[in-house]
Amino acid sequence: MVKLTDLKKVHLIGIKGTGMSALALALRSLGVNVSGSDAKDSFLLLPRKYFAKIAIAPDFSEKNITNDIDAVIASTAHTSKNVEISEAQRRKIPVLTYPEMIGLLTKQFKTIAVCGSHGKTTTTNMLAHVFQQAGMSVLALAGPTSRQVIDVMEGQSIGFLSKAYRSPDGDEIAGRDFQQKINDRFAKNPMLCLVLEADEYENKLKYYSPFGVILTNIELDHPDFFKTKRQYERVFLQFVQRVPSDGFFIDGRQTPYKLGEHNKFNARLVRLAARKLGLTDKQISDGIKSFRGSPRRMEIVNKKPLIIDDYGHHPTEIRMTLRALRKTHKDKRIIAVFHPHTYSRTKKFLKEFGASFADADHVIVLDIFESREVGQQTITSKDVVDEIIKNGKDAHYCPTFQSAANFLKNKLNDHTLLLTIGAGDVWKLHKLLC
Repeated sequence: MVKLTDLKKVHLIGIKGTGMSALALALRSLGVNVSGSDAKDSFLLLPRKYFAKIAIAPDFSEKNITNDIDAVIASTAHTSKNVEISEAQRRKIPVLTYPEMIGLLTKQFKTIAVCGSHGKTTTTNMLAHVFQQAGMSVLALAGPTSRQVIDVMEGQSIGFLSKAYRSPDGDEIAGRDFQQKINDRFAKNPMLCLVLEADEYENKLKYYSPFGVILTNIELDHPDFFKTKRQYERVFLQFVQRVPSDGFFIDGRQTPYKLGEHNKFNARLVRLAARKLGLTDKQISDGIKSFRGSPRRMEIVNKKPLIIDDYGHHPTEIRMTLRALRKTHKDKRIIAVFHPHTYSRTKKFLKEFGASFADADHVIVLDIFESREVGQQTITSKDVVDEIIKNGKDAHYCPTFQSAANFLKNKLNDHTLLLTIGAGDVWKLHKLLC
């Protein structure tokens, strides 16, 4: 059985993925030597500078697996057919999945897990920021990883490392002394904790051991894995039952909020959780006020013309984002560029997607981002366009970023707001427009 304290060098397969890249930075912060690899067409959600101390191979190869690696950690998107997994098995190097590795971390640290269908990333990053601003020692794992969380710690460590994880002379803690040093830190600072965005896909939640859980909401998603709403709800309910008797559970479903005010809702959940760990109202308010938000969450990427980017990929998320933008930009003509994510989700929620652009004036739909469903096409973006038009909105199909950029030429000005939205790489459109 792999022990966290035995890991001096690890290799991450699929390192550029949202959760995997955050894990890579966290492990590096803990003093672990980290390397990784990913497919040629993959991309990092953070600037490469944050991974300066992590060697990332440009593609998968048996040569990336060497005998000095203590464990290989694989994204659940990669199976045993991956050449690096096969090579690790041949060399008898332990292979862990991403949730198994996270599970080890949750057993090591007091873990506050944020789960639910919507709002996980912002809530996780906001909570971690509030903790850090209050002087707590916290390791944050969220995706897309908050640039702010990294910026706060820059100069101390490449990742999210708080002072509690460094020796007095600034050296990173690793090796056999790791466990004892962590135990010592716990004795001196019981507030040391891991703040985790807990993804429900493939029921990763079953691997985690939380001290506290924030459940934001539950609305069916990931239809390629969860076939019924009941099956989807069950994984959350089972996860909540894992909270120990001295821990806490915050149910966002009992915290009312208005459509378009989801960030206020996230802040309420953060406030409740922070109080559970003893922070004062002033500490919490100061932390929330200084939080600058998470990447790809209504992130302003250009001011003239105004371009906002968002990770929303579920009809409810799109509807809420557009409602919030309409409230704050009443004088703007809103143009939404939507990048549907996976065929299964697009097909399952086709009618809901068609109705989710009520607050947009014009909609452009790109070709569907296949993600893990390469070659499994069951629906096209033209179907989405047709459904949006049925709901009385102006919609156009542009298959590529370049065709979308051509369509938008001379249409953006001081009176427009362009929203790029989707869980894929829709942000690549920005460089063609700015």
